[in-house]
Amino acid sequence: MASEALRAKILLGSEKEKASRVAGGLVGASLEGYRRGDDFPDWVPVAQKSVLYMDSVPDARIPDSVDDAEVDAWCVGVLASAGVTGRFYCSTGMANFPWAEVRVLGEGWMRSLRSLLGSDLYFLAADRTSMVAIFEEEYEYVAFVRRDGA
Repeated sequence: MASEALRAKILLGSEKEKASRVAGGLVGASLEGYRRGDDFPDWVPVAQKSVLYMDSVPDARIPDSVDDAEVDAWCVGVLASAGVTGRFYCSTGMANFPWAEVRVLGEGWMRSLRSLLGSDLYFLAADRTSMVAIFEEEYEYVAFVRRDGA
């Protein structure tokens, strides 16, 4: 087996375990499945890259000195203002399972997503018309909102 194929097989095995942990670890939400993102609109990967430029200006920010509950509430508020509610897609950081389709059921879902997937996340509305990127920076959390065609 070629080394690339072996690396891919090892990565897949590792990511299957993580994907299973995410599915079993969500609180206040259910995992509806994983998506590759191939069927997402063309503007989505462009928007993902656009927030990484040094001159990108966040649409919202909060200091990292606040407690986790405040960060979670802030994240939920930013998502709601962009229309990312109820059911959405969330980046996972995994190559084989890059997007999780999530359905909110109750409280605590943001905390569980952040604890399972980290604090640097992309969220895409179920209707695929808006995306929010949330990143944990050195002294703050920042959020970027992008919309289809904007």
